[in-house]
Amino acid sequence: MKSADHCPRMAEAPAYCLGELSPDKKADYVRHMAACPVCARAAASFQRVIARLREDPDAQCSPSLSDRIARRIEAGDTRPVRRGITWAIPARVAALLLATLGLGVFLTRDNRREDPSDLSAARREALVWLCQAQNPAGGWSAGEGAIREKYGIGVSALALMALMQNPAESQREPTAAAIRRGVDFLVNAQNDKGLFGAVFSGATYNQGLATLALIEACALESNVAWRASAEKAVAYLVSIQDRTGGWDYLHSAPGSANTSASVWPLLALLRAEELGYPELRPAIERGVAWMKSTVNEEGHMGYRRANQSPYGTGTLTAAGVTCLARHGHPEDARLIETMAEAVRKTTPTSTPAMDYYRAFFTSEALASAPGATAGFLRAALREQLVSLQSRTGPNRGSWEPTDRWGRTGGPVYSTALATLCMARD
Repeated sequence: MKSADHCPRMAEAPAYCLGELSPDKKADYVRHMAACPVCARAAASFQRVIARLREDPDAQCSPSLSDRIARRIEAGDTRPVRRGITWAIPARVAALLLATLGLGVFLTRDNRREDPSDLSAARREALVWLCQAQNPAGGWSAGEGAIREKYGIGVSALALMALMQNPAESQREPTAAAIRRGVDFLVNAQNDKGLFGAVFSGATYNQGLATLALIEACALESNVAWRASAEKAVAYLVSIQDRTGGWDYLHSAPGSANTSASVWPLLALLRAEELGYPELRPAIERGVAWMKSTVNEEGHMGYRRANQSPYGTGTLTAAGVTCLARHGHPEDARLIETMAEAVRKTTPTSTPAMDYYRAFFTSEALASAPGATAGFLRAALREQLVSLQSRTGPNRGSWEPTDRWGRTGGPVYSTALATLCMARD
């Protein structure tokens, strides 16, 4: 009998994680996990246990631990085994025994919540933290320093999108008030041309993010001033589109575009068209055509062209899947699937340090173009995110900005993106 936290097929997860299933049984279990979050979470936990044990594959556990595990198997006891044990049986055997007992949480979670599958609680605490982090002017700060201050527009937009992700939650106080103050902050930061914030090379990111956030706000609430600002922002995005079809750093030489800078503007235009903003189809088609030109035969998206990826392809490919899936042309179905498969193959089930930017687009890509392992991978990603959320002190509900963009965006950046990863079912 299957319940919310148990499935009869959970017993197959250890063999799946250890590569001991036949190809047919493996394929069948992958299909099962895509539809069963219980087994997907179990497999993700076991993967982390095995990864920790494989850090020292020649280590042994003590005979006393072997006896304890055997006694627990006989008694049906699945309580966690705590940190501080000494290994003496082969680590691979210990991994199988621990996984069979359902001990994916055998290591003490010092700063982690007790139930890593509780996405609702994680999101609620994140929303509380974001509301508390809002400054009196209505925006959010990326941190101290000239560069961080310039990206205050971008992180404010991310915070707004996190607060607006659930229409029902966005209507409740204090979230509703925070959204109104945040949108007014963006409107007041816009110049006559439609640009938000400072004029600098990275302003393209700010503009794409702020435009998308403002469009979403207008979809939630009818406000004449907001709508006028959104229309001006959309027009500005179209005006800075490069002749190639993509976008680049602000005031770059004509004929230059990069996929990283193009993603947010294209997503903003796609959402604007979906909500009835007129005459955007030509700009969207040029943007999509250019983006598709940067994809190689294996489905990996490049930076300025195919096979050029100075910063890796994982994030860009996931972002590309997100854009093309929202574009929704049937003729792109095969390309989207090729790219989505590249994302699925390169998405880790656990990482030593979270890349929040990649995590967001990976989550979006897996939801936009699901495949056989998409459910498993999204569950693993979400579980790891919840386990990394601060649960005590003044930063309770936030995420530590550990990736390279976190140095610029600060905890508002990481917390907003982590929250957005939990938005789609």
